[in-house]
Amino acid sequence: MLIILRIQKTLYPVVTWTEETYTKMLALTNDLDEWLLRLPIQLNPECNCNNDSEQADRLRPSKLLYMDFLLARLLLSLPFVHYIALEPIEAPHYSFQISVGWSCIQVAHDVIYLAEEMIENKLLFSGHWFSMHTIFQSVKCLMFYQRLMDSSLAETNGMNVREVCKLGVQVLTCLKNGSQAGERTFDALTSLFKDFIRNTVNLSLHVKANAAARSQLGTEEEDLQWWIDRTKLEEIGG
Repeated sequence: MLIILRIQKTLYPVVTWTEETYTKMLALTNDLDEWLLRLPIQLNPECNCNNDSEQADRLRPSKLLYMDFLLARLLLSLPFVHYIALEPIEAPHYSFQISVGWSCIQVAHDVIYLAEEMIENKLLFSGHWFSMHTIFQSVKCLMFYQRLMDSSLAETNGMNVREVCKLGVQVLTCLKNGSQAGERTFDALTSLFKDFIRNTVNLSLHVKANAAARSQLGTEEEDLQWWIDRTKLEEIGG
């Protein structure tokens, strides 16, 4: 089974948070890393082409494959991005979820800079749904992070997130204006993700309140039902 389908089956929606879920996530992460390592050297995103002919043949496929890899990493960590509103010291029982949430932010950052590089090298074209969806979702994740910081709900991790968001918007605008297909794709994604930031901020507020209540009660009991209901695939996309 394709790794990305296994991610969907495991995390969308999350039925319960158990040791098995944790184990499956680690296995999926390892499988993704192994997939990247096993790519032929010609398709490795770090491969340096010897001449223009090789670049034309190999560079775009290798970068698109790397975008595919980042999309899988994004989908693997996206259901936990709202946990970045928590500090591990104040919610140690959520330390794994917090770590995965920050991983989502880093992957989103990497997607934006990969897209910028591909546009500069004329390797990314408008109207390509897969690429625009990955970039759009990454921009929304970073905008969510910026919203948390603006509301004093999250600490900075050293990333200049405002600048990365600005770059991401520029990338999307370039793709949108590149063709009618690009414009239609952009409009469809805008509709799909119109409530993403608001919904994800609400998730952050909920887990923050829940963590505070747990701290006061001194309990480690898991209570993720509200989050489970909101992390269904169609809702996390909206």
